[in-house]
Amino acid sequence: MPGTRTKPRLSRTDWIEGALEVVAESGLDALAVEPLARRMGATKGSFYWHFADRGALLQAVLDHWRQDATARVITEVEAIEPRRRLESLLEHSTTPGEERLEHAIIAAAGHETLGALVGPVVDEVHSARIDYVDRLLRDLGLPPDSARTRARLVYAAYLGHLMLLSRLSEGTPRADVLDDFRRELLVLLRTPAPSTAILDDFSAGATST
Repeated sequence: MPGTRTKPRLSRTDWIEGALEVVAESGLDALAVEPLARRMGATKGSFYWHFADRGALLQAVLDHWRQDATARVITEVEAIEPRRRLESLLEHSTTPGEERLEHAIIAAAGHETLGALVGPVVDEVHSARIDYVDRLLRDLGLPPDSARTRARLVYAAYLGHLMLLSRLSEGTPRADVLDDFRRELLVLLRTPAPSTAILDDFSAGATST
């Protein structure tokens, strides 16, 4: 009929992006085909044109998160001069608005039914991130043992901070909280490791008290 516009068909990417919004807002277990189709103003037939079932969509969401939040970030950081890579990595890792999706997916690794699918992906991402921070620290001159330990500690701090952010009230200025965290984490990473003698003195003092 002349003058009638046909609604454009949703692409696979459209469905994945819509699913990511749902996960960030309500968690991975809230992702279901029919509610997502209603939210996107589409039919379930459109969904099944791109995905075999809900499980295929979940896998696509996890693949996107793994690529976008880890592989892509590492590629972009590697393009920067070596001295600024660590700072750039922290900037990427503390971008306001990204923490909700990050927390939702990591939390789902322990889910009773979703854990079998999510857990291996989250474990892979954890390992890749720790390995990369480890490498950056060794590139800056830290001994291998110290670099590995510090990379694990810093990543543990990041995960803990991520959990705290998920509990912040809506009125809390997240950008300020993230800026403070990034700044202090960078200080921690750049602080020289104490000598063995200093640690021995500290341990002796703690024991005597």
